[in-house]
Amino acid sequence: MAAFRELADQLHAGFAAPGGMEGTVPHPVGDIPRALFIEFRVGDYTAHAWDLARAIGADEQLDAEVIQQVWDDLQPLVPMLAETGMFGSGPSGDVAADAALQTRYLDLLGRRP
Repeated sequence: MAAFRELADQLHAGFAAPGGMEGTVPHPVGDIPRALFIEFRVGDYTAHAWDLARAIGADEQLDAEVIQQVWDDLQPLVPMLAETGMFGSGPSGDVAADAALQTRYLDLLGRRP
């Protein structure tokens, strides 16, 4: 937990500094704009919050505004998500288009709630 907090503090300080949103950062998919990196982090933390809640039997309901934001951020990346191998097999194809957004988001990331 201490290592996570330290890294989170470093990320916050770096991005909050003057010019902190300019340039790129290295990433496994290649160098990406810093703003996109932040979107990736928020999406990761959101998905893993659900993972942790599921694992420990806690409330799995995620913040609706956060889900909407990460869903919107992911839309341009949908065609390549399954290809990365980082999200299981991607969408199952079993979730209705009118299902709750959290359910669609988790399914998109290879989770099967």
